[in-house]
Amino acid sequence: MICFVTGTQQVAVDAFFGELEEFSVKNLGRASKFVGMRVAYDDEHGYDLDQQVMILEMLNDHGIDKSNCVRTPIGPGWNEVRGSEGEKLPVAGSDETIPARKFQSLVGNLMWVVRRTRPDIHRVCSAQGGEMNARLHCG
Repeated sequence: MICFVTGTQQVAVDAFFGELEEFSVKNLGRASKFVGMRVAYDDEHGYDLDQQVMILEMLNDHGIDKSNCVRTPIGPGWNEVRGSEGEKLPVAGSDETIPARKFQSLVGNLMWVVRRTRPDIHRVCSAQGGEMNARLHCG
């Protein structure tokens, strides 16, 4: 088990670890990464948490880092399953398809990020995942 322990007084943190000595707990020092988030600390402002590393990794995994950004509304046929190929999604502007699993993975990664940092857009990401699943399983 990994626990993130912090406090306003070092004496209190040391006392906490002293009480846990019987459980063979290690103090790993200041965290630089915790639960996928980068952790930075400065004495004046305290902790700063961000998910830049995880987000960049997600963009790279899905090839989005190489794409050109454009604003596009999602049209009515955005994730239709074609033919008997199973769970495939069309690629906009081409005849190619991609596995639905790839899209589900992207939505899942986005959900993980927005639940922790952008609750204001969580509902939109959730709706996209639900819409795709409904179309895949209901035809």
